[in-house]
Amino acid sequence: MDFARASLLESHSRYYEAAELHLSENRPLEAVKAFIKDTSNANSTTRAADTILEYLWRRCSFRITAKDAFVDDSLRHFIDLADQLQTNKLDPLSRDLVCINRPLVHQLN
Repeated sequence: MDFARASLLESHSRYYEAAELHLSENRPLEAVKAFIKDTSNANSTTRAADTILEYLWRRCSFRITAKDAFVDDSLRHFIDLADQLQTNKLDPLSRDLVCINRPLVHQLN
């Protein structure tokens, strides 16, 4: 039901609200996609970056290799979405944290 509501919000270009609904329903990947679509809200890029970084923090650890991390395709999707972020809209710390994690994908290619 809430997925349908989120789709309706997105169809009316209410991406930020849709993204927050996705987050409340534990769908972070869908949330990041919606945040990235939202170009009207200055906080959307920050929320997208925060969601990506939180997912990476939960999914990866210092003892996990990039190859092991990518057994699940969702991590690759999050890294790909990080490449779509407008990093110039992020504060320096968030921008650095996002940029540090980007090479994970390239290690596997």
